[in-house]
Amino acid sequence: MSSTRTLRIENDLLDALEGMASKERVSVNLAVNRALRRYVEWDSTERSRGYVSVPSGLLAKLMGFLTLEKARELGRLTATTAFIPNMRRRNPAASIRAVVDDMRFAAKYTGRYTFDYTEKDGKGLILLRQQLGRNWSAFYAGSLEEILRGYLKKKVKVTEGLSVCTFQFDV
Repeated sequence: MSSTRTLRIENDLLDALEGMASKERVSVNLAVNRALRRYVEWDSTERSRGYVSVPSGLLAKLMGFLTLEKARELGRLTATTAFIPNMRRRNPAASIRAVVDDMRFAAKYTGRYTFDYTEKDGKGLILLRQQLGRNWSAFYAGSLEEILRGYLKKKVKVTEGLSVCTFQFDV
């Protein structure tokens, strides 16, 4: 469903929107809706959730200073101090669905990883892919392991690779 609204848009902003829409081969209307959705869903609440924008290159460099175990430890800490509290705010019920929705939400707006979840015969499988290196796999492995074990009380098997982590557990 949609509604029609009249907005005043500054000329330089409209020029930029028209240029972006043309480059992406979409309508200005779609470009505006995408920008507004991102603002409403992510940008307007980013700081209250404890997030800040940092260039990927800087994060990769900082993570490179850590050992794999320290990266995992940082992931576990981040899960308990940021990820889990944010999930509780968005969906107070502790469930795999809430975790999956929150991980997809963060993947959509941070662009730091892709995330897939499948369920079959009472088994859950999470597949997380990233391109920032081995230490980031350790970070995400620590984070999701803490979320699944500590928050959801799941027995989980974690497999960690250069750019992929898998998490298998009983649903």
